[in-house]
Amino acid sequence: MTKIKKIGIIAGALITLIIILVIVLKPRTITVKPKIGPVVEAVYAIGIVTSDYNYNLKPSVNSVIEKFYFLEGQKVKKGDPLMRTDTGIVFYAPFKGVISKRYNEEGEITVPGQPVLTIVDPVKTHVSVTLDQQSAVRVRAKQKCELSFENWRQKKFHGVIDRIYPSNTQFLAWILVSDLTPEVLIGMSADVAIEVARRDNAILIPYAAVDKGMVTIIRKGKKMKIKVKTGATSKDLIEVLDDLITLNDEIVTPKL
Repeated sequence: MTKIKKIGIIAGALITLIIILVIVLKPRTITVKPKIGPVVEAVYAIGIVTSDYNYNLKPSVNSVIEKFYFLEGQKVKKGDPLMRTDTGIVFYAPFKGVISKRYNEEGEITVPGQPVLTIVDPVKTHVSVTLDQQSAVRVRAKQKCELSFENWRQKKFHGVIDRIYPSNTQFLAWILVSDLTPEVLIGMSADVAIEVARRDNAILIPYAAVDKGMVTIIRKGKKMKIKVKTGATSKDLIEVLDDLITLNDEIVTPKL
């Protein structure tokens, strides 16, 4: 082995050693001060865009459908004829809307109590949300909501709880959304965040600093671990609910 090769091997070994030392000795934590800022608690659910007005045409007797005056998707005005049967009865639209569904074809026989067609109002809409019991007890009228749709994640819509009520064994929230665009159609689903609480002067620390309820802090030069009670999260921060952490403490958190 030549002298030059020996020097190269030694140099390579030294470089490798330096890299290892840098990795090993590189600080894996940093310290940050707690912050004072707003935090919002939210209930999350899936909502469905729903028409305020739905009408199901249900003849009360058996009859043959002689004529439909409109196809699915067509608009109707209040008083427009919808269907005529072999009994000579003509059914009329009770409000302005759209034929969203026809369940039968001309020449078929109606069944009493079964819908023949459905009309919906596509303009007057709301978002209907089904809540579990735990969430329902925290939701109230006039609470603010933020909504987003799968194809418009960059666009946030804003609503307010109009009412919350039981329906059979479910709990439903009726959300009014004033800024829905025409592209949002009845039946589309939305991710809904309902603001159930807000505190503007919460003590916030990094979420990553909390490990099984414990936080490592440096207070007056002394490092210690304390158990804290946490609340809502805000991005990468979490609220501290008790007074065990002060604004003068330094919070030890993993370096990202």
